[in-house]
Amino acid sequence: MGSNSSLSSWRLTRPRKQLPRVDRKFTRWGRTMASKSWKRLQLITVGLVAALALTVAVPTTAAASDARNPVPGTVEVQLTTQQTKDVEAIAFASDFTRSTFDATRAMSLGASPDSVADAAAVLAGNGWTIDGMATTRASEGASEISVMAAGCVGRSGYTGYWWWIGYQFALNSCQTAQLIAGVTLGAAGAGVITAILIVVGVTVMAAPIAGLVTSLLVLGAAALAFCSAASAPKYAIYLNLLGYPPFAASCWGQ
Repeated sequence: MGSNSSLSSWRLTRPRKQLPRVDRKFTRWGRTMASKSWKRLQLITVGLVAALALTVAVPTTAAASDARNPVPGTVEVQLTTQQTKDVEAIAFASDFTRSTFDATRAMSLGASPDSVADAAAVLAGNGWTIDGMATTRASEGASEISVMAAGCVGRSGYTGYWWWIGYQFALNSCQTAQLIAGVTLGAAGAGVITAILIVVGVTVMAAPIAGLVTSLLVLGAAALAFCSAASAPKYAIYLNLLGYPPFAASCWGQ
């Protein structure tokens, strides 16, 4: 009886072994690593989305004369020969150090009046000085994008090398919204996309620009919007460009 009493007492007083809780393992260092892991997961997810888009993307057959008004529901991700000339001429006619765009020079380099007008509208909306003028008016899409540069938050500009063989750029909330809207236009918005990249300074580090514009079209507006939403309430992104044209473009939220 005494033995049983002692055993009962021991069972009552012996502390129960508690199972370790997961959250107890997360020290300050652990939480930091978890945050970094989440960002890596975002990058991997967006990369997979881009790879899938590259696999299934099929160019549409919209007529060149209707390039500024693509068929609803279609997004052209391949630049035509003229669109390639447009983005290269716009880039060459832009002075990032002085925030000046020479519209006359862009057209003399082979850019179409339509693309020059669109680029000029977006650049002017971002505070750039426009020398010369296009011979046509900006498209409705470019005009709407040009007025998005207000109340911006987040970082902007070149942040450093990305994995030693690429580049990373920060886009503030305004530039992010403009880029998403530009990519939504597809290849027809190539001039708009180029203008936004020029504002950020991307073309200074990552030429030729045509390959970059194509990579962003392949990445797609949905992936860019996902990265933007991940940084709420900033809605600003980091744009990662890996390799050499055609760049492997990816993003994540700031």
